[in-house]
Amino acid sequence: MKSILKSPISTFSRIPLSGHSHHDLYFKKDIAWEYAELLDEISGSGLNIALFMKFHWPRFNRKVHYWGAIICALPVLIVILSGILLLLKKESHWIQPPTAKGQMGDPSVGFSQILSAAVSVPQAGIQSWDDIARLDIRPDKGLVKVHATNHWEIQLDHRSGEILQVAYRRSDIIESLHDGSFFHESLKLWVFLPSAMVLLILWLTGIYLFAKPYLIKWQRKRERASDNPGAL
Repeated sequence: MKSILKSPISTFSRIPLSGHSHHDLYFKKDIAWEYAELLDEISGSGLNIALFMKFHWPRFNRKVHYWGAIICALPVLIVILSGILLLLKKESHWIQPPTAKGQMGDPSVGFSQILSAAVSVPQAGIQSWDDIARLDIRPDKGLVKVHATNHWEIQLDHRSGEILQVAYRRSDIIESLHDGSFFHESLKLWVFLPSAMVLLILWLTGIYLFAKPYLIKWQRKRERASDNPGAL
């Protein structure tokens, strides 16, 4: 009995199975399962080795791939569509307004002058600094971009404070859609991040399902080569 326990499962892997097709020349799995059941019975360890070996991993992998795709379908679709739009933001003025060009030199416009110019634009709805999301200073372009909280953008000359352009900026909305914060700030961590992890798992399982047939062919070639050394 001790000799049986010491024998590796692979010792049974070369037993021919008569009456089966060429692809089922050996019954490795059946012998391995019987051997595992014997180990469970003798050892009494409760590890249930046979149950673990009989678990159909490829089927489980396909189920993970199937249900994972359904679970993350909507968030991933939003990420893909918004990502495509963001890739085109420099090409489309509808997504992001083009950058104007002001006077070159050191910026000399003051904050009070910037706020006064921004308040004078009715579309932006700016009454105070609370209505301004951020300032984007571009010395190489000679301008200051004022981003209002309602997504309007005002471009000012950074020396004279003259208004160069006023346009609606949609790229910020698309970016918030891309990371999920458009719906709610917590969705980034509780929906879009898990969806990204699921997508990573789908990628890994997809690579496995793609590579598995090639790995099986490679393994069979090695087995044939070891059985017939003269064939090399």
